[in-house]
Amino acid sequence: MHQLKQAPARRGLGRRFVPPVEVTEDENNVYVRAAVPGVPKDKLEITVEEDRVYLKGELQEQKKEEKEGVFYSEMRYGTFERAIALPTAVKAEEAKAEYHDGVVELTLPKKAPESKGVKIRLE
Repeated sequence: MHQLKQAPARRGLGRRFVPPVEVTEDENNVYVRAAVPGVPKDKLEITVEEDRVYLKGELQEQKKEEKEGVFYSEMRYGTFERAIALPTAVKAEEAKAEYHDGVVELTLPKKAPESKGVKIRLE
């Protein structure tokens, strides 16, 4: 039987898995979508702060019988972390998350802008 070998290094391969993300906003919310295919829900951790979202997770190698004819693998396994900067401050305690088909979708309500100060008249 053939040995399973790592694929030759090519651009983008051989590095750690970094989930691709999309950050959008409307008048009331910031939305974050992250693709984490193959990551079970119980191996995914999401932390929301006022100006940032942190994703942590683990892609676990599935144990399969080695089949003849498999010469290399381009699959990535192991842990990952990603910090995502947000375009505006959000209410972290009101964040909502959904997970389906390997995609995490966060809805983050925006914080009301804080007062920049008040001009006063000298007397």
